[in-house]
Amino acid sequence: MNRITQQGLELQGDGLTRARNRIAATGHSSVDAFIQAQPVASLAQLVDELNATDSDDDPLPISVHHLRVLWRESVSRLGPEVIKRMAKRALVASLQELLPTGWPVEMTDDASFSIARAVSQWISTIGDEWRENAREVSKALRGSKPPPGWLPQSLDDEVLTRAFAVWPM
Repeated sequence: MNRITQQGLELQGDGLTRARNRIAATGHSSVDAFIQAQPVASLAQLVDELNATDSDDDPLPISVHHLRVLWRESVSRLGPEVIKRMAKRALVASLQELLPTGWPVEMTDDASFSIARAVSQWISTIGDEWRENAREVSKALRGSKPPPGWLPQSLDDEVLTRAFAVWPM
């Protein structure tokens, strides 16, 4: 069966159930496990992967929004350490997607806009509950002046770890 990928169709029906079913079909025990298995993939890439499979009988696509909602629900029950890990992973994904060539060499208006866009997408992913923590991490990251071309390749990245030192546990 071919997936229907027309824009807007992901809003029809029960997208969260579609997302859960497709994630389960990948063999992962949870949405968090599915996302963590590909540590630098953007959420858009993961959604494309899930929409490209024919693991269910529902041809309608899912959206990044569905994945975000399920991920937040999944980790919010698991405690502060898992929430912090989700926040780090979500920032890696946003930076990978919106700063594909890495941290800018020069902080021009365009570069600042790209960073702000990545941070906004990140905050949208982790949700309002952790917005203030995210703002502090964002300030710490910018203040650390990452080297030109820097792009975290894992959650253990040194620059990322220093920025997240302000995230309360």
